[in-house]
Formats: sequence, structure tokens, C-alpha cells
Amino acid sequence: MKKSTTTRLVASTLASTLVAGLATATAGCNTGSSGGGKAFFGPGSTGANPGATPGPGGGGGGGLGTFSSAPALGAPRAQQTATTLPDGRVLVTGGTDGNGTYQTSEIFDPVANAWTPLDQLAPTPADAAMNHNGFATARQLHTATLLGNGRVLIAGGLGVEVQNQFAALTTCFLFEPTTNTFTQTGAMPQGRGWHLATLLSNGEVLVAGGVDAQLSTVTPSATYNPTTGQWTASGNSAARSFGAMVTVGGQTVIVGGCELGQNNGQLAITGLPNPIVERYDVQARTFGQGPTNVGHRLYYSAAVSSGGRALFAGGQGVNGQNLALADTTEYYDPQQNDFVQGPQLNEGRDSAEIAEIGGSADMLIVGGLDDQGGPMASAEIYQFTTNTIVGTTNMANPRVDHKVVTLLDGRILVIGGADANGNSIDSCEFYTR
Repeated sequence: MKKSTTTRLVASTLASTLVAGLATATAGCNTGSSGGGKAFFGPGSTGANPGATPGPGGGGGGGLGTFSSAPALGAPRAQQTATTLPDGRVLVTGGTDGNGTYQTSEIFDPVANAWTPLDQLAPTPADAAMNHNGFATARQLHTATLLGNGRVLIAGGLGVEVQNQFAALTTCFLFEPTTNTFTQTGAMPQGRGWHLATLLSNGEVLVAGGVDAQLSTVTPSATYNPTTGQWTASGNSAARSFGAMVTVGGQTVIVGGCELGQNNGQLAITGLPNPIVERYDVQARTFGQGPTNVGHRLYYSAAVSSGGRALFAGGQGVNGQNLALADTTEYYDPQQNDFVQGPQLNEGRDSAEIAEIGGSADMLIVGGLDDQGGPMASAEIYQFTTNTIVGTTNMANPRVDHKVVTLLDGRILVIGGADANGNSIDSCEFYTR
């Protein structure tokens, strides 16, 4: 398998540099036409799983399941977002084909079993774009968060909203599924991309970490109030990019990651967050010490189950001054405010995607990068009731920088990403058990 062109550090020292090609790739804009080229990889936002119903005891079973072909996207995309809407459709926004950044969005309708460009569903094509000062924003490495009112908050990202000017974006938009339109909402205090976002227990959205236009780590966090449409500064987290953040059982934790900066003109890891895990206090709007039984990790994968716990898997573990692919898992129990050691993965992987299998609380860990830096086709099934990996199944295509979402009928949809040659792809697959 050909090693992918990635912004990864794999089994190298913390002084090693990352590939500094992201800004160049982001400077172009795409309007949705298909194309090849190299994608620049990195974690983005995850989808949602509205309407899931826990199985008996919060556990599943039911075999390993199978992958099958799903309709292809209208354009190859990596570093996009994907969100399951309350009506069962899936919204995909932005991303890159490796040559530039998309201004466009698409909708998957599981009843029609088809993708449709959003500009064909909105009242006018302009209503389907995230327009800022008359220019349709192109963005990747942004986040998409499903709000309690059914709208989707699109926040920040790396991209272009003034012709040919690369930026870490402050602009944010709300997608209204009843009209298939975007409207601009309050801007974040700091521009950021490659950041983390989560819906808090009070219905607000917290963003933390990420990088600015110089690709240096952003430490101030902010919260978005859906009622006022405005952001409020919410204290500083430890400097971290490539971490993971979840809200589960009323608790919000942010885990792992690293600090990024410039070293002799190259993007490099300049430090590790201290503490490794932080808890966010919704009332005080501050970060504090979290559980201490987790080691440093980059490129974590994380997802919340309907059973009330959050699974963390794989990544790049820190051992002294070196990074090595991790095959470990943990889950966070909000009632105990602690992490519990999970089983070893069958294959170490970083930047995988995780989605719940229906409402079973069994989790599907999909794709990611192997120890050679190549995208993986394999997927592993984790079962909360037994705290075990119960088996492995394979997709038709290896992929990274993809997205996975759980559909309302219990199937999982795997969307786009990049292949073993570093090319963004339009292929999608269903997982069914």
C-alpha cells in the first residue's frame, strides 16, 4: 500500500515536522466538480446519532455485519462534515478534493437512496451556500454540531471567504433542514480550524483547540448560545490540537492532543497539553483537571453511545520523545468521572471514525491510518456490555478523512475520505448488521 501524503507524525520524534501543504491546498476553491489530486488529512467533526434507542442493558450483539455499496457523493470529498438530521437525511458540507476547498454541500436521502446537491433543494442556489459579504465561503476542517432545535451549526474551518485569501475562519452558519438553507450567525471570537466542538448539557456549543491561520494552536475557547446567536469567551484550555472532546451524561471532557507551532518555517509539535484530560464546567465556563488515568495521545477517535458512555480508540501514543501507533481503547464513565481500560484493537489505527450500530451501544470503529501511514479498509466492532472487541469486518475501500454517521434505520453510512494514493474519493458504503 502506498504511504499517504498526510499531516501526521508516525513513529517519529516530537521535533519532527509535519507536512506544511495544507495552506496551499486550502487557497483554492471548488464549486463541486469532481477531480483528483492529493488530500491533506486531518480529523474533522463527527456526525450525530439522533433518535437512537438503547438496547437491553445498553448492549448489542448480532454478529459482525457487512458492508455494501452506497450511492456515491456528487464530488470527491475529504475533511468534510456529516450530520444526521432529525428527518433522517444526512447533511455533508465543505471539504477538499485535494486541489482546493469546497463551497458546496450535499444531502443524502435514505428513502430515495440518493445524494442531491443542496443548491437543487434550496429555494435559490444562493440560499444553499454559506455566503459572507457576497462570497460563498469555502471551508474544510470545520465542525458541524446538531443543535437541540434541529438546526446544524457550522463553525470556523480553514478556507477562503475573501477571494484567494486563506484564513482560519471566524464565520459560522446555521443550516435549517425545513428549508434547506444556510443563514449567517454570530462569529467566533477567534478564527480556528481543525478544532473540536461539542453540544453541552445546557444546549450551548463549546469549541476548543484547533489552529489559527499560521497553523499555531488556539487556546481560548468559546461557547455559542443558540437563543442569542452569539459567542461568549469561555476560558482557556490547555494548548491542544488533534485531541478529542465529548459530552456524555452531562459531563464534558477534552482529552489528549498536542501544541502546534512553527519551527524553522515548518509546522511542528511544540509541546503536549497539561493536564492531559480536562473537564469543562458549564456554569463557571472554565476548564479544570480531569481524570489522570489516560496517557498522552494524538489523533484519538471518540464517540458517545446511547448507553451513556464514550469510547476512545487508537491514535498516536506518546512514549518519551517518540510517537507510536496505538492499539488501545478506553471508555469514559461520566457517573464515575473516570476512564476504564478497554480491549486492544486487532489493528492499531489513528484518525478512525466511530459510530454506534443502531441503538445497540455497540460501536463500529472504521478505517483510519495504519503503522505505514496508509488508509485502512478494516472496521472493528466494540461491545460495551462485555468491554471487548468482538470482531473485524472490511469495507470495499480503504479510507481516511472520511465520515461515518448512523442513520435512523440503524445502518451506518461511510462517506468519502481519501484512498491509499492520497486521492479524495466520492465512494460511500453502508454497514448493516
